[in-house]
Amino acid sequence: MNAATIAINIFIPLMFFLYGICIGSFLNVVIYRLPLEIPVYKGRSFCPKCNNSLHAVDLVPIFSFLFLKGKCRYCGDKISLRYPAFETLTGIMFLLCYLAYGLTWYTIVGCALMSILICIAMIDYDTMIVFDRWHFILLALAVCSYFAQKQIVGTVYPEITLLSRILGSVVVGGGLLILALVTGGVGLGDVKLMAVMGLILGLKLNIMAFFLAYIIAAICMLKPLITKKVKSKTEVPMVPFFAISCATAFLYGDRIISWYFNLF
Repeated sequence: MNAATIAINIFIPLMFFLYGICIGSFLNVVIYRLPLEIPVYKGRSFCPKCNNSLHAVDLVPIFSFLFLKGKCRYCGDKISLRYPAFETLTGIMFLLCYLAYGLTWYTIVGCALMSILICIAMIDYDTMIVFDRWHFILLALAVCSYFAQKQIVGTVYPEITLLSRILGSVVVGGGLLILALVTGGVGLGDVKLMAVMGLILGLKLNIMAFFLAYIIAAICMLKPLITKKVKSKTEVPMVPFFAISCATAFLYGDRIISWYFNLF
């Protein structure tokens, strides 16, 4: 392996990570403003405590937080750790998409998907609201993913057929809809999300994502239930768990399923 190849192998992943943290900075704006009905593309970023407009030097992803020691330059109020955390998370997710699928259009679709899942998850966590506009964007991504997968099919990834995508939407989305109507324990936002994710993941991966979400939720809620910080009938936002499971299924679903069946 020559020096040029080594440089490329370092440069491209690094660029995906850096681009990801920049997108993550924008996602923080979306997550904060959308529920408050503040225009996302208008007006400068501002401190939610003192309302002072922030300048470019205050908005460098991760580094501004470190340079300012986690405090607003103007009022000294603490900056939430979630801002650099989600910038870093987005960078990591972009990097993982590249490592999973290489320099392909499917990776670009994956980066867009991770960005949307982060927004949906955090807005639902904060407000228990899932905006329908996200489902339309995911629907467009489903179309893109169908054509973009042509670059990776035949390597180590099986094709997700149109039939599999439709079944993934109907089976999982329909199952959740029945649960919502019969028990009332599932929100329609969960139903819509998993229905449209079926069009991206296909039947096999969407079923995996469904079960994985509830496994993660059960693990995360075990301690709060034991310590009685939450009650068994407390409403829990499930979208963050679905987002984690869908991201996992997109990146590693086939490998996880193969590993699971090799256990028997």
